[in-house]
Amino acid sequence: MAKPPPLGNREGIMIRELGREVVALDTLECQVHQLNATASLIWKFKNSGLSEPEIAECLTTAYEVDLEAAVRDVVTTVTQLRAIGLLPEPSAEC
Repeated sequence: MAKPPPLGNREGIMIRELGREVVALDTLECQVHQLNATASLIWKFKNSGLSEPEIAECLTTAYEVDLEAAVRDVVTTVTQLRAIGLLPEPSAEC
């Protein structure tokens, strides 16, 4: 099964990094999304193939946050990124 292409390769999406933030221009939907530093980090980790628990573990190292809060924030952010089309939906595996 093929992995989905990185966001920057998706048709109609252009990505730019501005400092620690990611800006995504969706030319098909005529929308601009600016991710703050934390959401940008979550997007980068998720786009590189890490799972939500793995990303949460990374956030506990990068920021002073407990694991439970990190997991909650990562799940919320990934859900929001999927809702606006900046991450692919998870594939169903049998």
